[in-house]
Amino acid sequence: MIPARSAARGVWAPLALAALIVCCVVAAPRAAQTGGSVAVETAGSVPGVAADDLNRFVTERMNKARLPAWQFRAAPASGGHADDRVEWAFKVDPSATGDVRTYGFSRAMMERLLAARHRVTIRVRLYLHGEYQTETLGQVTVGATAPDADLDAEILKLTQMVMSYPASADPLSRVAGNAASEGALEPFGNLP
Repeated sequence: MIPARSAARGVWAPLALAALIVCCVVAAPRAAQTGGSVAVETAGSVPGVAADDLNRFVTERMNKARLPAWQFRAAPASGGHADDRVEWAFKVDPSATGDVRTYGFSRAMMERLLAARHRVTIRVRLYLHGEYQTETLGQVTVGATAPDADLDAEILKLTQMVMSYPASADPLSRVAGNAASEGALEPFGNLP
């Protein structure tokens, strides 16, 4: 005679195994998504890059990062946000030269003549499956003409940083419930 406790284990063991198999089968396609196509959205401006070309400009530089699992595509100008996206916000920081009265050339003319450089602050946010994952910041000093080697290098560096976040390597390891996941990207709305 089999004790009642052993008989109960004999019934539950196959059910537990079946539940485990179902969980693995359901989770397997999602775990396989360690890469894919990610939309690139931009806000703000960069000296030397036309506002209409900024999205394409950043997307081309991101694809040069040579991340084999990821393909970056420019997001359409109109419409909602894609579930898988990288949001870039560019802000040209104010000049420290001030507004001193001059009787010669205008300040804009002097900046063009002297090839003035501008400090640009960059904020990059990663969203996967519609959920906020991570954010990184960078600063670069750029000239008034594109392409700028320093800007290209900074975009490449920030792309590698944001896409090396653990959730982008394994979507199942992401942290849920982050407050930053709501709302559209406003270029540095809450930064001093």
